[in-house]
Amino acid sequence: MGNKIKFLVLLAIIAGLCAQVPTTKAAFDDAVLENEAVLYISGVAPTTGGTAGIYLTMGGETKVESIEVTSTGLTVAMPAGSKIHLVSPDRKTFINSLTGTHCETGRSYLMYTAMADQTLTITFADGDNCAADISGTSAPTLGSVAEPKAEDKMDTDKTAPSANDILVLAKDTEAKIDWQTNEPSISWVVYGTSTAYGFEEKIAVHKTDHSLTLSNLMPLTTYYYQIKTQDASGNEGVSAGQSFKTVAVGTVVETPTLVATPDEKKDSPAVSAPQDNLGKGIAPDMKLAKRLAGRLLLRVERGGEIWYVDTKEYKRYQVTFANALYVFQKLSWGINNANLARIPVSGSQTVGDANLRNKMKGKLLLAVEDHGRIWYVDKDGYRHEATWKNLMDLFRELSLGITDANLAKIPAGSL
Repeated sequence: MGNKIKFLVLLAIIAGLCAQVPTTKAAFDDAVLENEAVLYISGVAPTTGGTAGIYLTMGGETKVESIEVTSTGLTVAMPAGSKIHLVSPDRKTFINSLTGTHCETGRSYLMYTAMADQTLTITFADGDNCAADISGTSAPTLGSVAEPKAEDKMDTDKTAPSANDILVLAKDTEAKIDWQTNEPSISWVVYGTSTAYGFEEKIAVHKTDHSLTLSNLMPLTTYYYQIKTQDASGNEGVSAGQSFKTVAVGTVVETPTLVATPDEKKDSPAVSAPQDNLGKGIAPDMKLAKRLAGRLLLRVERGGEIWYVDTKEYKRYQVTFANALYVFQKLSWGINNANLARIPVSGSQTVGDANLRNKMKGKLLLAVEDHGRIWYVDKDGYRHEATWKNLMDLFRELSLGITDANLAKIPAGSL
């Protein structure tokens, strides 16, 4: 369930077109076909001799490589383990090499799991030709058909999806919330001026990247919210309750707040001044602090601790794996994708925007339009993405060694 399930849909049919259009198979993950998407089969009539054109509905359990739509049916590329769930409101028999059509009042459906890589061709004939339940057992070399009852799901997933990487950009009368789920899910936000909530905004599409804007909010007001999620198997998840506060009318806000999950909060304590008396009784050397602004410093006399000197107040903050999320949230600068693209990635041959590169040297950048990804711009104006996997190794690689005597001259900050 963790991977996005994507499909190639070649909509080769428009009303009145009955000829099959040549198709080109695309690579896996080329396009997305959402749950409850409608496929149109133009060359088949819902009643014998009637006007051509029937519709099929795609079930949420569908996970295949590609679907090619023709005038009379479908060709489905199915890697081993993939699944298809089709519903016909016109009660069509799914004619194929399997005996897997199930008939109910007002619909027929096919649910199928491939046990090996295969290409499944499904065609249809005119008329309501699913008068009786013709369910059966498929050939063992092709796969297995789900049980006839609709409630007997093929998907045995019992794990609720979770919302993470939550970003909140609260303005005066609106707030934009971005988040990701660990599997394709529909999501909705319940919110209000108390934990009773009372308002709701919903995304009724199964996907992993989500974004909602809450409108008509009151300035300078605290709002409470939860993110709820539901996967294709019906499992529901609920995030921990969170809050945000809108700003005064006319206040410009560019950097969203990165919301930590409960587990992340335990591992991301606030950053306080050091407890080893480093710098105690020593007058700050602001000239040195400004010269090292934006630099990552390696404390060579203390086991290789990493310190960062911020570019606003020229104070030093220790960066550890445990507190990195909090440090990034407090010290980063928001940047949109257009401006981020003007700063070349480390190792690239592009020049980018020299003025912007110079301006952003030493800064931690929060990609506000790209799920809050964190980038650090080195002394040469190249950006490096900081992730949980490379965090400490990257910072040590880019750091400048410093003695305790000089580190102590840079004022310590608290967040």
